[in-house]
Amino acid sequence: MATAAQKPETFELIGVIISPAGRMALLRTLATSEIVRAVEGQNVGGWEVRAIKPTQVVLQQGDDSEVLKINDATMTPAAKNPSAPNIPAVSDATPG
Repeated sequence: MATAAQKPETFELIGVIISPAGRMALLRTLATSEIVRAVEGQNVGGWEVRAIKPTQVVLQQGDDSEVLKINDATMTPAAKNPSAPNIPAVSDATPG
């Protein structure tokens, strides 16, 4: 029976900064909502930041890699469920 490897942290990509000085990603740790700044080659939460692109970050741990895209986990409930009713506001102050 193999021993369980430490599970890497799970992140949400919330922003990317690309400037002449370099590239930086802003990651939110899903477990704690902590914001982490990361640069290419840095190790964060058990993952190595392999690439930072304008809308995504590639993380790698051993043979596993994960691509985080901006707005992956931030869809609104209405966007997740297009059949949700869109009920307009109705004023109850109208004389009857």
